[in-house]
Amino acid sequence: MKNKAAFLDRDGTIVEDQKYKNDHNKIIILKDAIKGLLILKKLKFKLIIVTNQSGIAKKIVTRNKVNTFNTKLRKILKKHKIIISKIYVCPHSVDECCECRKPKGKFASLAKKKFNLNLKNSIVIGDKITDKLFGKKYNIKGYLLNKKTSIYDITKRIEKKKS
Repeated sequence: MKNKAAFLDRDGTIVEDQKYKNDHNKIIILKDAIKGLLILKKLKFKLIIVTNQSGIAKKIVTRNKVNTFNTKLRKILKKHKIIISKIYVCPHSVDECCECRKPKGKFASLAKKKFNLNLKNSIVIGDKITDKLFGKKYNIKGYLLNKKTSIYDITKRIEKKKS
């Protein structure tokens, strides 16, 4: 049986966007993000973060600093019994026209193979249109957050549909 995934943006979806800083000592989990991730876990989604980090290409932040941030984030979430299966990081700027920067779907393709995913049963949640468009090529249902909605609001709706 194939698995399903929740592809999640990091900045502005799970954590407060630090605008390139990636300061692992100042990680702020967004309101209700933990509750939303726990619903996804209960619904048996593999949790996969896909994040564009162009600050690396712009030399504003190092890859090591981004990795340290992600490791700390995983530890924080693990305390709440939330396991992130994978974090995919695109280090490129928009100008580099790479295949891994959202909205392009390279990471969806890699995750499909690595985790034996049925992408049609998977979802994408993020705060930018590039997050929603990320799954379009693979017919992955996308959910876009705004100032009034959190990941929890979205996951409550998904949970209602499943019951």
